[in-house]
Amino acid sequence: MSNTHLSEQVKLAIEQIYENESLTGNCIDESAKQILSWGEAQLTDIGECDPETFDQYLNKLQRTMRTVNRLVGKQTDLSEADLVKQLLRLVDRTIELSSAKTATQSNDDKGVWVDV
Repeated sequence: MSNTHLSEQVKLAIEQIYENESLTGNCIDESAKQILSWGEAQLTDIGECDPETFDQYLNKLQRTMRTVNRLVGKQTDLSEADLVKQLLRLVDRTIELSSAKTATQSNDDKGVWVDV
């Protein structure tokens, strides 16, 4: 989190995900580090945007990270069918997150995100 080129908005969001135990509470240290590192990378890649759109993206990102955390916590209790169902749900959320990022990065005329 030592990137000085990041906006204050992104720096605060990165700090927020590192402090939010609901995003990694079911994970051991190494797994938690992977989830947090992935989340940080998503935030550093998005660039500038208006606060409302940034908050929407951050909420989608945290929802995706929370889903990974829940899946880790339930992995031994899930049947194979339930595991597949949860993984597909996670894929849907990741696609949604990726689509939001792509739409925002392609609208660089005003630096404003397009909600998808």
